[in-house]
Amino acid sequence: MILEEKLKVILKKAVSELGWPTTEPTFTLPKQKEHGDLATNIAFNLAKQVGKPPINVAQEIVSQIQPLPSFLKQINVANPGFINFHIQPSAYFERLSSIFKQGKKFGS
Repeated sequence: MILEEKLKVILKKAVSELGWPTTEPTFTLPKQKEHGDLATNIAFNLAKQVGKPPINVAQEIVSQIQPLPSFLKQINVANPGFINFHIQPSAYFERLSSIFKQGKKFGS
């Protein structure tokens, strides 16, 4: 399973545990490296539905993701409500190893 798919499962579980409506997380690459490897705006999508500011929604979601999965180094919340994911370098190496093992079958 690719990292984005793993993060989608984790985020959907956290949102479900909070009793909030399900929404499909999307990810972007942060423009600044200090903001992590991937970011999501899921808190903005949920804020109006749950009646809370995006920053509070993001903080509550992140609090549900404990302990951190082994492929994550850190998760943090940035104003006004982005959730930033810092990926463990080893997670990339595991993915590359998987790609090399698949050889020509990769992507088909």
